[in-house]
Amino acid sequence: MLFYGSSVFGLSTSTADVSELVAYVKRQPAGLNFASASSGGGAHIAGEMFEKAANLKLVHVPHKGSGPARTDLIAGHISLMFDNIGSSLPSARSGQLRALAVTGAKRSPSAPELPTMAEAGIEEVVIDTWYALYAPAGTPPSIVQKLNAEIVRVLKLPQVVAEFKTMGLVIVAGTSLELAYRMKSDVGRYAKTIADASIKVD
Repeated sequence: MLFYGSSVFGLSTSTADVSELVAYVKRQPAGLNFASASSGGGAHIAGEMFEKAANLKLVHVPHKGSGPARTDLIAGHISLMFDNIGSSLPSARSGQLRALAVTGAKRSPSAPELPTMAEAGIEEVVIDTWYALYAPAGTPPSIVQKLNAEIVRVLKLPQVVAEFKTMGLVIVAGTSLELAYRMKSDVGRYAKTIADASIKVD
């Protein structure tokens, strides 16, 4: 019915930008570990995309949530991670972590100073996390349309937009057809990465 999304954050503690990170990883014979909140999520897929696009050797270390993953990154047990902006922006702002880039097609309004991965030279890494509201299968189209119209109206209220922005989210209040197109498009784009890396949801 609608969706809103945020770019995934590329985070590190030892490098200042994406090109420096790539050079650093390539100097490590055994490669580096990268963390994500779970196996099979957007952050995991982003890491696998990054590994292939930059011709790196990375080992995925899944965690039970982004909080434990960030803790390991801050402590130096993990070298880098991908995470949602809303989760990691406070740690980046405080100086505990270095935010290197966003993986969205556009810069994030929550952190406009950060380049996209494409701007940083890794054009193949484009991935957004997004969330949607669904109705049960078989819901009459007229009900879907009414629900969509009312939810879109609420999501466009200035106070709602402002609150979502504090979480690193950009509201994209679309139709059910637009959501269906987005789902189909993303499945097609991510399928090869998922297959090549044998990614499974855990």
